[in-house]
Amino acid sequence: MLTVKEAVAIAAKALSDAFGAERPRLEEVELTEGDATWQITLSFLREFEPEEAVTSVFSVLADVNEIAQGKKKLKRDYKVIRVDAATGNVKSIRIRELQSHAFVTE
Repeated sequence: MLTVKEAVAIAAKALSDAFGAERPRLEEVELTEGDATWQITLSFLREFEPEEAVTSVFSVLADVNEIAQGKKKLKRDYKVIRVDAATGNVKSIRIRELQSHAFVTE
């Protein structure tokens, strides 16, 4: 059976390969009882697209203004990667939805 460290390394590589994620951050790890699968939540920063969260014309203008000033707006995405604990095969990568999203201005 894979150790947690091995499973996280496999999940991080899968995330990088699939999404080009740089420096993923470990959020959660769980070994499921029934099917011996590691469920690993990783997050990574990606550039925020203003059309993703249009709440008003003013928020879009504020986003465009920040981008025009050379400030990148970044969004943290969360993914759950399921890794077979016996074989190390990645079973799935899915979106982890959160109640609120944090934005980081670089």
